[in-house]
Amino acid sequence: MIPLSLLVKVNEPTAEFWWDRVVEEFSKCKLTYAKDRLVAISGVAKWTQEHTGDEYLAGMWRADLDIALLWMTREKGSAPTIAPAQYIAPSWSWASVNKGVRFDDAAVTPAKYRDRSSSQYSILIQIRDVYRVPVDPTQPLGLVKDGRLRLSFQQGVMLCQEGDAHNRETSSADINFEETWDNARSGGENPTIYFLTILIDQWGPASNDLATQGIILCRAPSGTGGVFRRIGYFSTTDIHYRSLVKKGYASVPDISIYEEYNDGECVISII
Repeated sequence: MIPLSLLVKVNEPTAEFWWDRVVEEFSKCKLTYAKDRLVAISGVAKWTQEHTGDEYLAGMWRADLDIALLWMTREKGSAPTIAPAQYIAPSWSWASVNKGVRFDDAAVTPAKYRDRSSSQYSILIQIRDVYRVPVDPTQPLGLVKDGRLRLSFQQGVMLCQEGDAHNRETSSADINFEETWDNARSGGENPTIYFLTILIDQWGPASNDLATQGIILCRAPSGTGGVFRRIGYFSTTDIHYRSLVKKGYASVPDISIYEEYNDGECVISII
């Protein structure tokens, strides 16, 4: 059950802050059926939508979707869990994992609730298009059966590493690299993992007090070019992000993996 204290906190800085706190509490609940995650929170989503007018997208909101993609599971470094047998939500939504999630990383400044005109952070992706298909068209805040997010970024923003994510040479202790994992990959998915930077944030007073946050992806087994699935979240300092390149995390060399590529601008879809 969602604590009543959260439902009455209407004076928080933004509606996004309020929604995130509710989701963080709700996601820790153990439902009898994991498929009911979106149904169970749909009443709160309806109340939030009535007060914001925002578009609801399988547990996420359109207005802040780019930064909201940086949700993370609660245990850093934890192994991925087995994905629920029944489809719940697209992998870019927190609802797709059957465990507790958070929206802000204590190690970095929570840029999500600040004015977007602030010069303290830069968002490196652009949302091109997003949709979700409800199971019942008359219940758009409930169960979904499909969802896709298309986004673009400049070449070099996404790095890749061949091989298994948990056995790569570069360890988190080696480069001050924090990561959390979502659902395990299926056997049909390519072992190459991709690190897509979404946000560079100035967390301290010095100009080089920077932190990088992004999501970890793998290519979907659909066989369609440019389609990925989210499998985790990462954060590190800017200087350590540059060290990733030195340690073998390379800019994606094969532009054929993108859905579109035009003069350095890359487009992918996440399902």
